Amino acid sequence: MPQQILKTGKVFVPGQLPLFTYNPRSERNLESLLRTYIDDGGAILTLVGPTKTGKTVLLENVLEDPVWLEGQGLTDVDTFWTRVGSELDAYHDASRQEGASESTDTGGKLGVPGVAEGNVQMTNGTSSGSTQAAIRATGSVVRKKLESSQRVLVVDDFHFIDRAAQQEIIRAVKPMVFNGVRVIFAAISHRVHDVPEAVEDMSQRAEPLVIELWSVDELRYIAREGFKALNVVDHEEKLATVLAENSFGSPHLMQKLCRELVRQINGVFETATVAVDLSAPSDWDEFFIKQIDSHSGKWYTKLFNGPPQRGNKRDVYKLKDGRIVDGYGLILVAVASMAPALTMTRQELNAAISELVENEQPTAHQLTRFLQHMTKIAAKKLTEAAPDEEALDEESADDEATFFGVDPALEYVEDGSASTLNVADPFFAFYARWGGHLHISMATEAK
Repeated sequence: MPQQILKTGKVFVPGQLPLFTYNPRSERNLESLLRTYIDDGGAILTLVGPTKTGKTVLLENVLEDPVWLEGQGLTDVDTFWTRVGSELDAYHDASRQEGASESTDTGGKLGVPGVAEGNVQMTNGTSSGSTQAAIRATGSVVRKKLESSQRVLVVDDFHFIDRAAQQEIIRAVKPMVFNGVRVIFAAISHRVHDVPEAVEDMSQRAEPLVIELWSVDELRYIAREGFKALNVVDHEEKLATVLAENSFGSPHLMQKLCRELVRQINGVFETATVAVDLSAPSDWDEFFIKQIDSHSGKWYTKLFNGPPQRGNKRDVYKLKDGRIVDGYGLILVAVASMAPALTMTRQELNAAISELVENEQPTAHQLTRFLQHMTKIAAKKLTEAAPDEEALDEESADDEATFFGVDPALEYVEDGSASTLNVADPFFAFYARWGGHLHISMATEAK
């Protein structure tokens, strides 16, 4: 049987559902655990993991026809019900008696007190003398339709929703869960406690399913299956290992690196008719630098620069390799040095900084201030200007950052000896590793 001819861009598919390189990660029992929840119900499932580590792919591969909502734009419970109703095509027929008239069909919007505005189709009939309208149903009607549909409700990027709206939504779905609806909230890793802590009496009504970063061997599986589909050969998986070790536990990033190695370096754009031995790039550093993305670069620039300065110049720190950075740059250099780790304790961060600096390192108070400032900046949209240091100091008194409408690059969580810095985006970590040197060189030249 002849081998199927496939385009390289159809085999390695960063950001899409993989058809030829899907890895169920069977040893972790993720699909089994998800199916068990679907069978059992009785709680809200919080599916958590770093961004771009396969949460959406897992859900799409296991669930059949879910009601799927994106957290972006869910500002209140009314918007939530409107979106659920739209997914269910839930409408309510309203009619009122009128005098007889000629038949007309009218399309438009109807506003009804207590009911979300929706599309309207009206028909005036001479025989019935009535006007009928289809309007979006109320929350109670939508809830009943969702319960009877037996479809799983998924809210992706739940961390995008602010805390007040999260509480409203959790209270809204709580009785539905009791009545058998399966509800899944997907979020970034360190937001695993958002659901149980947002509403009283939820600690026993929320179950976590944690998606861990991918191991090197799990990432190699993507390369192995994709190379096989394209009829290219990676002897002893040497190239796949290098790619996996630089993917920061992200299958999304691994898909991209595999695609570019095959297509960009080896010129293979579709399944080879005769097996092709893959070649390594002539310069691995140059290859990886070419894969950094501009979005992560913009975030890196914003965090590297820190808040606008007021008054005295910032303290600077000389690295052992002669480069000079301020406190914000120092933290990002430390993040790059700890690759591929995406979560680091305060102690680990201190140790990494000690290995990097030639002179005195920041005091504990200074380091905390830098980390809090960076977290507050990361909580804002990329297009928003960073507040100055004084404004950020005032914001730092808040209990925690909220990431409404933002997929954060990083977040520092203050918790005494258990304090951690979480790099939430593997693509940002990849940029810190392979693109950060450009910023540091410019900063050194400016000192």
